[in-house]
Amino acid sequence: MLIDPRNLGYDPTSYRRNPFATVDSKTKHGIKRSHAPTIMYVSRAALQKRKMQQIAYIFAALCVVLLFMFFVSQRKLSHYAMVESPMSLSAYLAGENTDPNEKEKLLLGSEIIRPLQVRGGQASSIVHGSDRYHLLRDVIVDNRISDSEELNNEHSPQYKALNWMSYEDFHPGLGYLSVGSDETAVRKTIQRYALAVTYYATNGPGWNYQLNFLSKKDECEWNSKLENYFIGAGVCNDNGFITALALWSNNLMGALPQELGALNTLTTFSLYDNSMRGPPPRILQSLTGLNVLYLNHNQFQGDLDFLCENKIEVIKADCGKQGTVTCSCCEECGFNINKKSPLRWNR
Repeated sequence: MLIDPRNLGYDPTSYRRNPFATVDSKTKHGIKRSHAPTIMYVSRAALQKRKMQQIAYIFAALCVVLLFMFFVSQRKLSHYAMVESPMSLSAYLAGENTDPNEKEKLLLGSEIIRPLQVRGGQASSIVHGSDRYHLLRDVIVDNRISDSEELNNEHSPQYKALNWMSYEDFHPGLGYLSVGSDETAVRKTIQRYALAVTYYATNGPGWNYQLNFLSKKDECEWNSKLENYFIGAGVCNDNGFITALALWSNNLMGALPQELGALNTLTTFSLYDNSMRGPPPRILQSLTGLNVLYLNHNQFQGDLDFLCENKIEVIKADCGKQGTVTCSCCEECGFNINKKSPLRWNR
């Protein structure tokens, strides 16, 4: 069907139907021949077809641009997430082609990452966040640091600590990831996890001083000095395990987690002047190396006599007539104790 140009608002007298028609005009320089303006009649079907072609061209161009952007983003992700794993997680869990004595290596930028010893004595490179999650979870559960139910509860400090270590804490310079299949790597992993759980369980984001907790630094550097007194976690031994955890006057709230029992190298533990509540966990009895324990000026309730068997040199708690804790072996009771941490900065 042809469209009459008059129906489209054109003046048919200004056009010629023959596109090859010419117009001769006389000028003082002679006869000038030029093409007259023309119009071509197009059917509605042809016009619709052209419109569809233009839309298809635009859509194809957009697809090319989006594919290019997706490719660039995937390249970045592959670089930072180390997607080229020498062993898949499914192969690791199945125990296929693994040699406990073989030190597999994986290149991340300029750093060499060695495998972490996990369940069954087999090693696998830590690559994706999901891989690290399962590997770290195996270490935590197999060593009976936390229950599986606690790790499955998204509101628990254990769940938050495990996810932080799996998806945010990966750094090749940290001992628990860069050391291969030795016991030190596993113990460093557990130590970092226990401190992270303590952070989340005691109102960590609301602490007066963050003390480098949940930073990329080693746990031995999760501390500071305040008025010449040590505060934080540190004073590490030669193997990199903390011997002091002094979180005095730091706005800690909540209850102590059972994971503290994994910090079995502690010799000094101070929670002086906070708002900790509940009964002191019996897991503290597993800290057999403790020499100094300050629990005073808190809201603890219950019996501390189970710690008397450990023969801790100095125990201070809110015991006595006005206290809320029963402790027959505490050196000091009540609320008239010097408001300072027992451990001075000695570095």
